[in-house]
Amino acid sequence: MRPFLEGAVRLAAGRLAPILVGGLAFLVFAGTLGHGFVYDDGRQVLENPWIWSPRYLPDLLFKPVWAFVDGGASNFYRPVQTLVHFCAAMLFGRGPFGFHLLSVTMHALASSAALLLLRRITGPTRAFLAACLFAAWPIHAEPVAWISAGPDVNAALFLFLCLWLCCTDRSGAAGGRPFLLLSLAGGAFIMALMSKETAIAAPLLALALPCWPHPAGGDPPGRWSPPRVARVALSGALVFALPLGLYLLARVTAVGGLWPATTRAALSGAQGWGTALMLLPRYLALAFVPWRVVPDRVVTPVDSPLAPSAIAGAALVAVAIAGGVWLRRRSSPAAFGVALLIVPLLPALQVRYFTGVLQADRYLYIPSLGACLLISEAAGAMFRRAGTRAGRIAVAASCALLLLLAAGRAATVAAIWRDSATLGRAGIALEPRSITMRLELIHALDHAGRTAEALLEAMEAARIGPGDLRAAAAVAALKARSAADSGGDAIAIYREALAADPFRAHLWVGLSAALLRAERSQEAIEAAQRAIALDQFNRAAHVNLGTARGALGDYAGQEREARRLLLFDPRSAAGFMNLGAARLGQDDLDGAREALLQAGALDPTLARVDFYLSWIASRRGEAEEALRRARRATEIDPKDDEAWNRLGVALAATGDRDAARQAWERATALRPDNDQARRNLERLAGGAPQE
Repeated sequence: MRPFLEGAVRLAAGRLAPILVGGLAFLVFAGTLGHGFVYDDGRQVLENPWIWSPRYLPDLLFKPVWAFVDGGASNFYRPVQTLVHFCAAMLFGRGPFGFHLLSVTMHALASSAALLLLRRITGPTRAFLAACLFAAWPIHAEPVAWISAGPDVNAALFLFLCLWLCCTDRSGAAGGRPFLLLSLAGGAFIMALMSKETAIAAPLLALALPCWPHPAGGDPPGRWSPPRVARVALSGALVFALPLGLYLLARVTAVGGLWPATTRAALSGAQGWGTALMLLPRYLALAFVPWRVVPDRVVTPVDSPLAPSAIAGAALVAVAIAGGVWLRRRSSPAAFGVALLIVPLLPALQVRYFTGVLQADRYLYIPSLGACLLISEAAGAMFRRAGTRAGRIAVAASCALLLLLAAGRAATVAAIWRDSATLGRAGIALEPRSITMRLELIHALDHAGRTAEALLEAMEAARIGPGDLRAAAAVAALKARSAADSGGDAIAIYREALAADPFRAHLWVGLSAALLRAERSQEAIEAAQRAIALDQFNRAAHVNLGTARGALGDYAGQEREARRLLLFDPRSAAGFMNLGAARLGQDDLDGAREALLQAGALDPTLARVDFYLSWIASRRGEAEEALRRARRATEIDPKDDEAWNRLGVALAATGDRDAARQAWERATALRPDNDQARRNLERLAGGAPQE
């Protein structure tokens, strides 16, 4: 037993230990590398132009994280998050693998940094156990497996590095820490702040560190001489005050003020305080026992701080403060564990400034290190008090079993975030009241072409939350699309929904598409412009706006909109398709073909690309190419009546009149008012067909 324990201690204290902890963290969540984009990833990654072009770096660094949507007020200034996404986009492209790789790597680095910090606070074996538990703790599934939850991981990495550097004094001189280490600590602090607002807790955590501030050469640890106070003040100014001032200046510039710009209007001050106190025991229970991981926790606010659950939370705060003070003299590592468990939670309890969920598992990413440290300290105490060899073996075996169970559970719950369908179904099973998870499932079903099932889920979401505008908008959009497929009045459905809630950009996009199908192009332009006013980089709105301008014969306007789209999304297949259509309308056949071929290379499923290329081939006298492209257009989209009309023209040009007749009959069956197809049938006997 002794050789084994000595080997374990050497391993925990060795230089390879941070690599082992990071490797464990990576291994536990390696399964997420095959996951897709879910939930907010579509907006923050795929639809965020800031991460796809270096020209937006100034916006990325000096604007709120959601400002790319409409430039409106936001509570969140987190440039590190967008910068990480930018790096993933530049290195790996549009696939999810690169984003997940960076997410898991950041978690591995944060786990290694946690070990470096804990080594300065407690013994190497206990530090190693706590860091391993942190690396594999199941509550981390959400911030690691969900790309858009990365700010918690990023903030933790830089926060741990900042505190570790505060405890590091390699000079050994009485004059204090080297200037370089303090500067690095300050840099880590400002990076943590720019990752997430939670890092504001760093100065308080630094005061709770048992290793900071260091006593000067001749000063005993408990004595605060004037020179020591001066050194501590200068150190604090360099590490915390100066970076905090720079961050606040950047935040004021980006957000427009120090305090959050938006609040939860339905939550009064008393309700906010009461709900915050009520949530504290829930968070602490999850930090220690994170087995039931829920993607969306539905919280019912309490009416006042005098509610029983709020009083229980206040009592727990008092106990935590008293316990921390008591432990400070008896076990400084445990006292720091209490501080690390409570202090970073305080920003997450400002529920009045949360416009989304009131409670989320990702908010426990940093506090969970405090829970892991307390568990490790308790295990160390039990190990020391075990009087027999069997007792020590039992303690060590229990720690190993806990680590194995945590790792297995973390890998299992991380799979919930595999894709939108899995996330939606699992989220509903864990919390049937969650409208957010139902909307995620609706998105997955709709994307898979299962519109009827999606509509049923949307109606159930509207039933659960009768006042939820998101659910109402989902019902309206799905009903309108179903009506369009069955010949109903989709336009009326969209207009009714927008009359009740005119701030849903996707409804305006749907209305503009419906108006385009009805050949009401001017109204389609107005609807698309309303969508762009709400969401300035909405790709579908820009596509519809350009298409509508082209339908009115404004090909220069269509080209202008296409170029505007390609400016913020250089890989937009729809943008190149609209550019090709605009050039075709201006008789630039070579330019049109070049743009359309680029569109087809980016997205081979765009039927209209082949439609336009068939048209160009016909005008060039390339009958076989025109026929091939027309056939492909109808294969990709067999419901496009204009594609069938184009196929009829191409067939007639090759002399296959019977097949041409069948194609035009198919076009008129799909849309009886397709005048071109009807006239081509009439002219089939004695004239040339027309487009």
